[in-house]
Amino acid sequence: KEYYQRFKVCKKHSCQAEVVVDGVPSRFCQQCCTFQNLSEFDGDRRSCRQKLLIHNERRKQRTEHRQCASSSDDDTAARSTRR
Repeated sequence: KEYYQRFKVCKKHSCQAEVVVDGVPSRFCQQCCTFQNLSEFDGDRRSCRQKLLIHNERRKQRTEHRQCASSSDDDTAARSTRR
């Protein structure tokens, strides 16, 4: 209930696939916490394309960082076993 009070939107409208706001079909973005034009969303997703792009880039960077870290650990382990 606090979530809906914080963003001044009722649960019914925040969960609907389409709501008309000022004559424009919109949907509540869970990441931005605002109503945005339906064209900003892919299919039935609840987060707009822009926020999903940022989220996916962040995940990609974390994955690359982990792969680099584990490959450097493997190199270190390989060097220590050769000695």
